[in-house]
Amino acid sequence: MKHKIKDTATNSIAHQLKIKKGDFLVAINDQVPEDIIDYNLLQTEEYISLCIEKSNGEQYIFEIEKEFHEDLGIIFENPVLDKIKSCHNNCVFCFIDQLPLGMRKTLGVKDDDYRISFLYGNYVTLTNLTQQEISRIIKLNLSPLYISIHVSEDETREKLMGTPKAKGITQILNKLSNAGIDFHGQLVLCPGLNDGKHLEKTLTDLEELIPSLLSLSAVPVGLTSHRTSCFPLKKFNKEESKKVIQVIDYYRNRYKRKCGKSIIYAADEFYVNSQTDIPSKEYYEDYPQLENGIGIISLFMEDLKLVKKSLPKVHKKWQLTLVTSKSAYNYVKSLDSTLNRISNVNSQCIMVENSFFGSSITVAGLLTGQDIFNSLKDKISGDIIFIPRSCLKDDNPIFLDGWTLNELEQKLNTKIKAVDQPSEIIEILGGKKWDYQ
Repeated sequence: MKHKIKDTATNSIAHQLKIKKGDFLVAINDQVPEDIIDYNLLQTEEYISLCIEKSNGEQYIFEIEKEFHEDLGIIFENPVLDKIKSCHNNCVFCFIDQLPLGMRKTLGVKDDDYRISFLYGNYVTLTNLTQQEISRIIKLNLSPLYISIHVSEDETREKLMGTPKAKGITQILNKLSNAGIDFHGQLVLCPGLNDGKHLEKTLTDLEELIPSLLSLSAVPVGLTSHRTSCFPLKKFNKEESKKVIQVIDYYRNRYKRKCGKSIIYAADEFYVNSQTDIPSKEYYEDYPQLENGIGIISLFMEDLKLVKKSLPKVHKKWQLTLVTSKSAYNYVKSLDSTLNRISNVNSQCIMVENSFFGSSITVAGLLTGQDIFNSLKDKISGDIIFIPRSCLKDDNPIFLDGWTLNELEQKLNTKIKAVDQPSEIIEILGGKKWDYQ
Protein backbone atom coordinates (compact mmCIF):
# COMPACT_ATOMS: atom_id res chain seq x y z
CA MET A 1 0.00 0.00 0.00
CA LYS A 2 1.26 3.48 -0.82
CA HIS A 3 -0.04 6.78 0.53
CA LYS A 4 -0.77 9.84 -1.61
CA ILE A 5 0.89 13.10 -0.59
CA LYS A 6 -1.22 16.27 -0.54
CA ASP A 7 1.51 18.80 0.29
CA THR A 8 4.68 19.43 2.29
CA ALA A 9 5.27 21.94 5.07
CA THR A 10 7.34 24.98 4.07
CA ASN A 11 11.08 24.61 4.80
CA SER A 12 10.55 21.04 6.01
CA ILE A 13 12.79 18.10 5.11
CA ALA A 14 10.22 16.87 2.58
CA HIS A 15 9.98 20.34 1.02
CA GLN A 16 13.77 20.54 0.66
CA LEU A 17 13.81 17.10 -0.98
CA LYS A 18 11.31 18.45 -3.56
CA ILE A 19 8.65 15.94 -2.58
CA LYS A 20 5.50 17.29 -4.18
CA LYS A 21 1.73 17.02 -4.28
CA GLY A 22 0.74 13.84 -6.11
CA ASP A 23 3.81 11.86 -5.01
CA PHE A 24 3.37 8.74 -2.89
CA LEU A 25 5.00 7.51 0.30
CA VAL A 26 5.94 3.88 -0.28
CA ALA A 27 7.95 2.98 2.83
CA ILE A 28 10.04 4.22 5.74
CA ASN A 29 13.00 2.01 6.65
CA ASP A 30 11.50 -0.71 4.42
CA GLN A 31 8.26 -0.67 6.41
CA VAL A 32 4.92 0.37 4.99
CA PRO A 33 2.99 2.37 7.61
CA GLU A 34 -0.55 1.05 7.98
CA ASP A 35 -1.90 4.28 9.42
CA ILE A 36 -0.85 7.73 10.61
CA ILE A 37 0.15 6.41 14.03
CA ASP A 38 2.60 3.97 12.42
CA TYR A 39 3.93 6.76 10.20
CA ASN A 40 4.51 9.07 13.16
CA LEU A 41 6.41 6.37 15.03
CA LEU A 42 8.56 5.46 12.02
CA GLN A 43 9.49 9.06 11.19
CA THR A 44 10.79 9.83 14.69
CA GLU A 45 14.09 8.01 14.08
CA GLU A 46 17.33 9.93 13.52
CA TYR A 47 18.29 7.89 10.44
CA ILE A 48 15.59 7.23 7.87
CA SER A 49 15.48 5.53 4.51
CA LEU A 50 12.51 7.13 2.79
CA CYS A 51 11.01 5.55 -0.36
CA ILE A 52 8.98 7.98 -2.47
CA GLU A 53 7.19 7.23 -5.73
CA LYS A 54 6.90 10.22 -8.05
CA SER A 55 3.77 10.93 -10.04
CA ASN A 56 5.43 9.38 -13.15
CA GLY A 57 5.87 6.05 -11.35
CA GLU A 58 9.62 6.34 -10.68
CA GLN A 59 10.74 5.49 -7.14
CA TYR A 60 13.51 7.27 -5.20
CA ILE A 61 15.24 6.35 -1.95
CA PHE A 62 16.25 9.28 0.28
CA GLU A 63 18.75 8.60 3.07
CA ILE A 64 17.98 11.14 5.80
CA GLU A 65 19.83 12.10 8.96
CA LYS A 66 17.82 14.37 11.23
CA GLU A 67 17.05 15.25 14.83
CA PHE A 68 15.12 12.66 16.81
CA HIS A 69 11.36 13.40 16.57
CA GLU A 70 11.97 16.04 13.85
CA ASP A 71 8.95 15.96 11.55
CA LEU A 72 9.53 15.18 7.88
CA GLY A 73 6.83 17.67 6.93
CA ILE A 74 4.73 15.37 4.73
CA ILE A 75 1.02 16.19 4.58
CA PHE A 76 -1.14 13.31 3.36
CA GLU A 77 -4.32 13.43 1.33
CA ASN A 78 -5.89 11.03 3.82
CA PRO A 79 -5.25 12.32 7.38
CA VAL A 80 -5.13 8.80 8.87
CA LEU A 81 -3.59 7.09 5.77
CA ASP A 82 -6.01 4.18 5.85
CA LYS A 83 -9.81 4.23 6.05
CA ILE A 84 -11.27 6.58 8.66
CA LYS A 85 -13.35 4.74 11.23
CA SER A 86 -16.88 6.04 10.82
CA CYS A 87 -19.66 6.37 13.36
CA HIS A 88 -22.28 3.62 13.34
CA ASN A 89 -24.31 5.05 16.20
CA ASN A 90 -27.83 6.39 15.79
CA CYS A 91 -27.69 9.18 18.37
CA VAL A 92 -31.01 10.90 18.97
CA PHE A 93 -29.19 14.26 19.12
CA CYS A 94 -26.87 13.77 16.11
CA PHE A 95 -26.29 17.19 14.54
CA ILE A 96 -25.23 15.74 11.19
CA ASP A 97 -28.59 13.99 10.81
CA GLN A 98 -30.35 17.35 10.95
CA LEU A 99 -28.20 19.30 8.50
CA PRO A 100 -29.82 21.02 5.51
CA LEU A 101 -28.88 20.47 1.89
CA GLY A 102 -26.09 22.62 0.46
CA MET A 103 -23.51 22.03 3.21
CA ARG A 104 -19.80 21.48 2.60
CA LYS A 105 -19.50 17.79 1.71
CA THR A 106 -16.95 17.08 4.44
CA LEU A 107 -19.48 18.11 7.10
CA GLY A 108 -21.54 15.02 6.34
CA VAL A 109 -18.69 12.69 7.34
CA LYS A 110 -19.35 10.94 10.65
CA ASP A 111 -15.90 10.08 11.95
CA ASP A 112 -15.49 8.13 15.17
CA ASP A 113 -11.78 7.38 15.02
CA TYR A 114 -9.58 7.19 18.11
CA ARG A 115 -6.54 8.20 16.02
CA ILE A 116 -8.16 11.47 14.94
CA SER A 117 -9.18 12.00 18.56
CA PHE A 118 -5.57 11.68 19.70
CA LEU A 119 -4.05 13.70 16.86
CA TYR A 120 -6.62 16.46 16.34
CA GLY A 121 -8.87 16.55 19.41
CA ASN A 122 -12.05 15.22 17.77
CA TYR A 123 -14.52 13.67 20.18
CA VAL A 124 -15.17 9.93 19.79
CA THR A 125 -17.73 7.65 21.43
CA LEU A 126 -15.53 4.50 21.72
CA THR A 127 -18.51 2.35 20.60
CA ASN A 128 -16.55 0.88 17.66
CA LEU A 129 -13.35 0.00 19.53
CA THR A 130 -12.12 -3.59 19.47
CA GLN A 131 -10.14 -5.08 22.34
CA GLN A 132 -7.11 -5.05 20.03
CA GLU A 133 -7.52 -1.30 19.47
CA ILE A 134 -7.89 -0.64 23.19
CA SER A 135 -4.66 -2.58 23.74
CA ARG A 136 -2.99 -0.51 21.01
CA ILE A 137 -4.07 2.77 22.62
CA ILE A 138 -2.55 1.59 25.88
CA LYS A 139 0.62 0.15 24.33
CA LEU A 140 1.35 3.33 22.34
CA ASN A 141 0.20 5.63 25.17
CA LEU A 142 -2.18 7.57 22.92
CA SER A 143 -3.01 10.16 25.55
CA PRO A 144 -4.96 12.31 25.96
CA LEU A 145 -8.06 11.23 24.07
CA TYR A 146 -11.26 13.26 23.61
CA ILE A 147 -14.30 11.19 24.47
CA SER A 148 -18.04 11.75 24.05
CA ILE A 149 -19.43 10.25 27.25
CA HIS A 150 -22.92 11.81 27.42
CA VAL A 151 -24.10 9.60 30.31
CA SER A 152 -22.63 6.79 32.40
CA GLU A 153 -25.74 4.57 32.80
CA ASP A 154 -25.78 1.75 30.24
CA GLU A 155 -29.50 1.74 29.45
CA THR A 156 -29.69 5.52 29.10
CA ARG A 157 -26.55 5.66 26.93
CA GLU A 158 -27.93 2.92 24.68
CA LYS A 159 -31.17 4.89 24.27
CA LEU A 160 -29.31 8.14 23.59
CA MET A 161 -26.90 6.62 21.07
CA GLY A 162 -29.18 4.06 19.44
CA THR A 163 -26.86 1.08 19.77
CA PRO A 164 -26.21 -1.63 22.41
CA LYS A 165 -22.49 -1.00 21.79
CA ALA A 166 -22.92 2.21 23.80
CA LYS A 167 -23.02 0.13 26.98
CA GLY A 168 -19.93 -0.33 29.12
CA ILE A 169 -18.46 3.16 28.82
CA THR A 170 -17.40 3.29 32.49
CA GLN A 171 -15.57 -0.04 32.16
CA ILE A 172 -13.64 1.21 29.12
CA LEU A 173 -12.80 4.51 30.81
CA ASN A 174 -11.61 2.68 33.92
CA LYS A 175 -9.40 0.39 31.83
CA LEU A 176 -7.85 3.37 30.05
CA SER A 177 -7.44 5.27 33.31
CA ASN A 178 -5.75 2.32 35.05
CA ALA A 179 -3.32 2.11 32.13
CA GLY A 180 -2.37 5.80 32.42
CA ILE A 181 -4.45 7.13 29.53
CA ASP A 182 -5.86 10.60 30.24
CA PHE A 183 -8.88 12.06 28.50
CA HIS A 184 -11.12 15.09 28.06
CA GLY A 185 -14.85 14.38 28.05
CA GLN A 186 -18.06 15.94 26.84
CA LEU A 187 -21.71 15.50 27.76
CA VAL A 188 -24.32 16.51 25.18
CA LEU A 189 -27.35 17.06 27.40
CA CYS A 190 -30.91 16.46 26.20
CA PRO A 191 -33.82 17.64 28.40
CA GLY A 192 -35.57 14.71 30.06
CA LEU A 193 -33.06 12.14 28.85
CA ASN A 194 -29.64 12.58 30.46
CA ASP A 195 -30.02 15.68 32.64
CA GLY A 196 -31.36 15.80 36.21
CA LYS A 197 -30.73 12.60 38.19
CA HIS A 198 -28.95 11.04 35.18
CA LEU A 199 -26.48 13.93 35.09
CA GLU A 200 -25.89 13.61 38.83
CA LYS A 201 -25.22 9.86 38.48
CA THR A 202 -22.83 10.48 35.59
CA LEU A 203 -20.86 13.10 37.49
CA THR A 204 -20.70 10.85 40.55
CA ASP A 205 -19.34 7.98 38.44
CA LEU A 206 -16.83 10.17 36.63
CA GLU A 207 -15.45 11.47 39.91
CA GLU A 208 -13.76 8.08 40.34
CA LEU A 209 -11.78 8.71 37.14
CA ILE A 210 -10.01 11.81 38.44
CA PRO A 211 -7.15 12.66 37.74
CA SER A 212 -7.31 10.77 34.40
CA LEU A 213 -10.38 12.90 33.61
CA LEU A 214 -8.66 16.15 32.66
CA SER A 215 -11.73 18.21 31.83
CA LEU A 216 -15.42 17.75 31.10
CA SER A 217 -17.90 19.95 29.25
CA ALA A 218 -21.69 19.92 29.50
CA VAL A 219 -23.28 21.33 26.36
CA PRO A 220 -26.96 21.57 25.38
CA VAL A 221 -28.30 19.63 22.41
CA GLY A 222 -28.37 21.67 19.20
CA LEU A 223 -31.63 21.46 17.26
CA THR A 224 -32.02 22.73 13.71
CA SER A 225 -35.25 23.25 11.80
CA HIS A 226 -34.36 20.29 9.57
CA ARG A 227 -35.11 17.53 12.10
CA THR A 228 -37.29 15.52 9.77
CA SER A 229 -37.86 11.95 10.97
CA CYS A 230 -35.66 12.57 14.01
CA PHE A 231 -36.29 11.63 17.64
CA PRO A 232 -38.48 14.32 19.26
CA LEU A 233 -36.30 16.62 21.36
CA LYS A 234 -36.71 20.09 22.79
CA LYS A 235 -34.36 22.88 23.82
CA PHE A 236 -33.49 23.68 27.42
CA ASN A 237 -35.70 26.45 28.75
CA LYS A 238 -34.66 29.08 31.28
CA GLU A 239 -35.46 27.06 34.42
CA GLU A 240 -33.99 23.82 33.07
CA SER A 241 -30.79 25.66 32.18
CA LYS A 242 -30.57 27.03 35.73
CA LYS A 243 -30.93 23.52 37.15
CA VAL A 244 -28.11 22.24 34.94
CA ILE A 245 -25.85 25.05 36.19
CA GLN A 246 -26.75 24.25 39.80
CA VAL A 247 -25.82 20.57 39.35
CA ILE A 248 -22.59 21.49 37.58
CA ASP A 249 -21.65 23.98 40.31
CA TYR A 250 -22.22 21.38 43.04
CA TYR A 251 -19.91 18.88 41.36
CA ARG A 252 -17.35 21.54 40.43
CA ASN A 253 -16.90 22.28 44.12
CA ARG A 254 -16.85 18.59 44.95
CA TYR A 255 -14.22 17.84 42.32
CA LYS A 256 -12.12 20.81 43.37
CA ARG A 257 -12.02 19.62 46.97
CA LYS A 258 -10.76 16.29 45.70
CA CYS A 259 -8.07 17.33 43.22
CA GLY A 260 -7.70 21.11 43.36
CA LYS A 261 -9.34 21.65 39.93
CA SER A 262 -12.97 22.09 38.99
CA ILE A 263 -12.76 19.76 35.95
CA ILE A 264 -16.32 20.33 34.71
CA TYR A 265 -17.66 23.39 32.89
CA ALA A 266 -21.13 24.35 31.69
CA ALA A 267 -21.46 25.66 28.14
CA ASP A 268 -21.94 29.38 27.56
CA GLU A 269 -25.42 28.65 26.16
CA PHE A 270 -26.68 27.50 29.57
CA TYR A 271 -25.80 30.90 31.03
CA VAL A 272 -27.34 32.78 28.12
CA ASN A 273 -30.52 30.64 28.21
CA SER A 274 -30.92 31.05 31.97
CA GLN A 275 -30.12 34.78 31.81
CA THR A 276 -27.37 34.17 34.35
CA ASP A 277 -24.15 36.19 34.40
CA ILE A 278 -21.27 34.63 32.48
CA PRO A 279 -18.63 33.44 34.98
CA SER A 280 -15.29 35.20 35.29
CA LYS A 281 -12.07 33.79 33.87
CA GLU A 282 -11.34 32.08 37.22
CA TYR A 283 -14.27 29.72 36.57
CA TYR A 284 -12.62 28.37 33.41
CA GLU A 285 -9.14 28.01 34.95
CA ASP A 286 -6.89 27.34 31.90
CA TYR A 287 -9.83 27.13 29.43
CA PRO A 288 -9.33 23.42 28.62
CA GLN A 289 -12.66 23.19 26.74
CA LEU A 290 -12.41 26.40 24.71
CA GLU A 291 -12.43 24.48 21.40
CA ASN A 292 -15.75 23.01 22.50
CA GLY A 293 -17.26 26.48 22.90
CA ILE A 294 -16.78 26.65 26.67
CA GLY A 295 -15.63 30.05 27.92
CA ILE A 296 -15.67 31.95 24.63
CA ILE A 297 -17.88 34.73 26.00
CA SER A 298 -15.81 34.96 29.19
CA LEU A 299 -12.60 35.36 27.19
CA PHE A 300 -14.30 37.98 25.02
CA MET A 301 -15.47 40.01 28.03
CA GLU A 302 -12.09 39.78 29.77
CA ASP A 303 -10.45 41.15 26.65
CA LEU A 304 -13.03 43.92 26.45
CA LYS A 305 -12.18 44.95 30.03
CA LEU A 306 -8.56 45.49 29.00
CA VAL A 307 -9.59 47.47 25.95
CA LYS A 308 -11.83 49.74 28.02
CA LYS A 309 -8.95 50.65 30.33
CA SER A 310 -7.11 52.57 27.63
CA LEU A 311 -9.05 53.47 24.50
CA PRO A 312 -6.77 54.50 21.63
CA LYS A 313 -6.65 57.77 19.73
CA VAL A 314 -7.81 57.07 16.20
CA HIS A 315 -6.89 59.63 13.54
CA LYS A 316 -8.61 58.04 10.55
CA LYS A 317 -12.42 57.98 10.39
CA TRP A 318 -13.85 54.48 10.54
CA GLN A 319 -17.34 53.16 9.79
CA LEU A 320 -17.57 49.69 11.34
CA THR A 321 -20.15 46.89 11.30
CA LEU A 322 -20.04 44.16 13.94
CA VAL A 323 -21.79 40.90 13.01
CA THR A 324 -22.94 38.48 15.67
CA SER A 325 -25.56 35.89 16.56
CA LYS A 326 -28.52 36.02 18.92
CA SER A 327 -26.79 34.36 21.87
CA ALA A 328 -23.76 36.67 21.73
CA TYR A 329 -25.58 39.87 20.79
CA ASN A 330 -25.65 41.55 24.23
CA TYR A 331 -21.91 40.96 24.69
CA VAL A 332 -20.94 42.20 21.23
CA LYS A 333 -23.27 45.16 21.78
CA SER A 334 -21.08 46.09 24.77
CA LEU A 335 -18.11 46.16 22.41
CA ASP A 336 -20.12 48.25 19.96
CA SER A 337 -20.86 50.83 22.70
CA THR A 338 -17.18 50.93 23.64
CA LEU A 339 -16.06 51.49 20.05
CA ASN A 340 -18.52 54.35 19.67
CA ARG A 341 -16.79 56.13 22.57
CA ILE A 342 -13.66 56.48 20.41
CA SER A 343 -13.38 59.67 18.40
CA ASN A 344 -13.58 59.13 14.62
CA VAL A 345 -15.17 55.68 15.07
CA ASN A 346 -18.80 54.98 14.17
CA SER A 347 -19.86 51.41 14.85
CA GLN A 348 -23.08 49.44 14.41
CA CYS A 349 -23.90 45.97 15.70
CA ILE A 350 -26.12 43.68 13.62
CA MET A 351 -27.61 40.44 14.90
CA VAL A 352 -27.92 37.78 12.22
CA GLU A 353 -30.77 35.30 12.57
CA ASN A 354 -29.87 31.79 11.49
CA SER A 355 -32.25 30.95 8.64
CA PHE A 356 -29.94 28.29 7.21
CA PHE A 357 -30.15 25.98 10.25
CA GLY A 358 -33.25 27.52 11.81
CA SER A 359 -33.94 30.22 14.39
CA SER A 360 -33.36 27.81 17.28
CA ILE A 361 -29.63 27.81 16.42
CA THR A 362 -28.27 30.95 18.06
CA VAL A 363 -24.49 30.47 18.38
CA ALA A 364 -22.05 32.56 16.35
CA GLY A 365 -20.02 29.60 15.14
CA LEU A 366 -22.94 28.36 13.01
CA LEU A 367 -23.59 31.58 11.11
CA THR A 368 -23.44 31.13 7.34
CA GLY A 369 -22.34 33.36 4.49
CA GLN A 370 -25.79 33.62 2.96
CA ASP A 371 -27.46 34.57 6.25
CA ILE A 372 -24.85 37.25 6.88
CA PHE A 373 -25.37 38.57 3.35
CA ASN A 374 -29.16 38.67 3.68
CA SER A 375 -28.92 40.50 7.02
CA LEU A 376 -26.37 43.07 5.86
CA LYS A 377 -27.10 43.75 2.20
CA ASP A 378 -29.35 46.75 2.87
CA LYS A 379 -27.74 47.95 6.11
CA ILE A 380 -24.08 48.68 5.45
CA SER A 381 -22.14 51.52 3.91
CA GLY A 382 -18.89 51.43 5.83
CA ASP A 383 -15.19 50.63 5.73
CA ILE A 384 -15.05 47.19 7.27
CA ILE A 385 -17.24 44.37 8.58
CA PHE A 386 -16.09 42.24 11.50
CA ILE A 387 -17.43 38.68 11.73
CA PRO A 388 -16.74 35.90 14.27
CA ARG A 389 -13.75 33.81 13.25
CA SER A 390 -15.53 30.73 14.59
CA CYS A 391 -17.99 30.69 11.66
CA LEU A 392 -15.16 30.00 9.19
CA LYS A 393 -13.29 26.75 8.57
CA ASP A 394 -10.08 26.62 10.61
CA ASP A 395 -7.70 26.22 7.67
CA ASN A 396 -9.74 27.90 4.94
CA PRO A 397 -11.93 31.05 4.89
CA ILE A 398 -15.13 29.23 3.97
CA PHE A 399 -18.52 29.19 5.71
CA LEU A 400 -20.59 26.12 6.57
CA ASP A 401 -22.88 26.72 3.59
CA GLY A 402 -19.92 26.70 1.18
CA TRP A 403 -19.75 30.48 0.69
CA THR A 404 -16.21 31.83 0.79
CA LEU A 405 -15.15 34.95 2.63
CA ASN A 406 -14.00 36.45 -0.66
CA GLU A 407 -17.41 35.76 -2.21
CA LEU A 408 -19.19 37.49 0.66
CA GLU A 409 -16.84 40.48 0.40
CA GLN A 410 -17.58 40.82 -3.29
CA LYS A 411 -21.34 40.58 -2.83
CA LEU A 412 -21.33 43.19 -0.04
CA ASN A 413 -18.61 45.27 -1.70
CA THR A 414 -17.00 45.79 1.69
CA LYS A 415 -13.83 44.53 3.38
CA ILE A 416 -14.54 41.74 5.88
CA LYS A 417 -12.27 40.71 8.73
CA ALA A 418 -12.76 37.61 10.91
CA VAL A 419 -11.76 38.20 14.55
CA ASP A 420 -12.04 36.52 17.93
CA GLN A 421 -11.40 39.33 20.40
CA PRO A 422 -12.10 43.08 20.80
CA SER A 423 -8.36 43.78 20.96
CA GLU A 424 -7.98 42.56 17.38
CA ILE A 425 -10.35 45.31 16.25
CA ILE A 426 -8.51 47.91 18.31
CA GLU A 427 -5.23 46.82 16.72
CA ILE A 428 -6.72 47.24 13.22
CA LEU A 429 -7.90 50.73 14.18
CA GLY A 430 -4.32 51.56 15.12
CA GLY A 431 -4.42 50.94 18.84
CA LYS A 432 -2.47 48.80 21.29
CA LYS A 433 -2.12 45.08 20.80
CA TRP A 434 -3.43 43.54 24.02
CA ASP A 435 -2.32 40.26 25.52
CA TYR A 436 -5.68 39.15 26.91
CA GLN A 437 -4.43 35.82 28.22
